[in-house]
Amino acid sequence: MFRNDNPGGANRRRTLWLAPAAGRKPPMQTNQTEQPTLVEVNFPGGKRVDAKINGHVVPTDQKKHNGGQDCAPRPFETFLASIGACAGAYAMSYCERKSLPTKGLTLRLHCESDAAGRRVERITFEMSLPPDFPEKQIRSLERAVMGCAVKKHMETPPAFSIASHAGE
Repeated sequence: MFRNDNPGGANRRRTLWLAPAAGRKPPMQTNQTEQPTLVEVNFPGGKRVDAKINGHVVPTDQKKHNGGQDCAPRPFETFLASIGACAGAYAMSYCERKSLPTKGLTLRLHCESDAAGRRVERITFEMSLPPDFPEKQIRSLERAVMGCAVKKHMETPPAFSIASHAGE
């Protein structure tokens, strides 16, 4: 569902409502010959938890009032950031492919929580478009943003399991 908050204005802003898609097919399956993605989690001290993936370290920490040093985002914040970064990558890719202007293009996520503040119930993407962005390309850019793989995985979530073993 789309809503145009300022039609035709110089600082046009489009709001995309992220809602579960009924009857959507699951995301495309990974090529079976590829190695599965491995995320290794380490505990460097205090409340810090680092996740290592493909040679990159994603540090996390807790807020000071929860015993952390607040030196990195909390794990859930990295989850929300991954949605924004993914949607942004899809937007950038679309604009590059179509030779569209990106100077001044911004994407924000507004996250609304339930009454208890424990679960995000709605995520709203807000795009601010460059003044010279062609009107006829807006819907296609919105579709590109909504194609974000992280968002699609939320719509059709993976199964989770756990296996534990004693160290050597």
